[in-house]
Amino acid sequence: MSDLGGSSRVERALERVRNPLGYGAVDRALVVSSIGLIVVVLFSLLASTLGGWPYLPENADPFLREVVARASRWLAVPWLAVAVYGFRMRTRPSRVGSIALVYATCQLYALTIAGYAYLSGPFSSPPWIAFLGGAMVGFILFDKRPTLAGIATYAGVVGAATVGVQLGWIPNAAHLAGADHLDVAGSWRLGLLSVLFSTLTLGLVVNLVSHWRDRERRLEELAKTDPLTCLYNRRFFMELFERELEKARRYNQPLSCVMVDLDHFKQINDRHGHLAGDQVLVSAARAMKAGVRTTDLLARYGGEEFVIVLPLTDAAGAQELAERCRRLILDSPVIHDKATIRVTASMGVATFPRDGVQTVDDLLSLADEALYRAKAAGRDRIAFAS
Repeated sequence: MSDLGGSSRVERALERVRNPLGYGAVDRALVVSSIGLIVVVLFSLLASTLGGWPYLPENADPFLREVVARASRWLAVPWLAVAVYGFRMRTRPSRVGSIALVYATCQLYALTIAGYAYLSGPFSSPPWIAFLGGAMVGFILFDKRPTLAGIATYAGVVGAATVGVQLGWIPNAAHLAGADHLDVAGSWRLGLLSVLFSTLTLGLVVNLVSHWRDRERRLEELAKTDPLTCLYNRRFFMELFERELEKARRYNQPLSCVMVDLDHFKQINDRHGHLAGDQVLVSAARAMKAGVRTTDLLARYGGEEFVIVLPLTDAAGAQELAERCRRLILDSPVIHDKATIRVTASMGVATFPRDGVQTVDDLLSLADEALYRAKAAGRDRIAFAS
């Protein structure tokens, strides 16, 4: 049994590696920040121990190498901070925090590449390639706004540096290295032209990638949502539930599951027709969506049955949220052919680790048993796993 569990974990890990577009915004930012941290640490080691890092002039003196090493070491500090914050967001998710993490990641990447563009000499080609490649990855992994903000920061910093070099406010890195054999004449014009060329290139790329992203997003939504209620479908929900329960087990955190069933739904279909039944399902889904938190998972489990997963929530918190959803459903009657259809819901609640189960199937089973007790007790109420 343990081998099967280990194999399942390996498969899930491999699937995550194969499908980075399936990550949430926090995990995507965490991947980028981890790579950024590794890169700046590697460049620091190359500059300080291996006689210089790639694309430094061959005759770069020790002073420039030390500048690169120190810059890389200092850059490692904010990259480490962003990575640590990303791990914190995984355990304590926050919508505002995840947005801030994505913006910070894009801005830090832009500043890092701009810094290396200056330290490489007269704005050599490798940082420009890294910039264009990073912008492409940004448009694929993140929304346009944080990526465009990073592009604006990069262009502004590099443009300011090229003007500063030309006006003598800051030294050219190639001059710092004593690289007299390099042609630095007109490098500031080349730098500004490169900014302009890259901006025009990215403008074309943005349109192409945005179109592709919109299509991929539509396909992804179709694959993971119920077409009627626009809630998560059962298959995708089970994947998310597995991740949340695994996280709760790892960090010894409470997690609750609420099974919801609309009362007398068959009678509604028989009396008012299936179109009215669909309206009832949509109305109940909308009511529960208004009652849950942004960190909760809400899905259509099948037929008139729904399920809610509440991370970081004990039995008392689950009761409070379930009661709020029950009242919202009760207060959302459906008008169909001039008939008012009043809807009630029965709910069953199970909580990890209080109820002594360790798997998703067992937690769902306990919540389902509690749901049937709620129905047997008169419906329109909440029951708990015993």
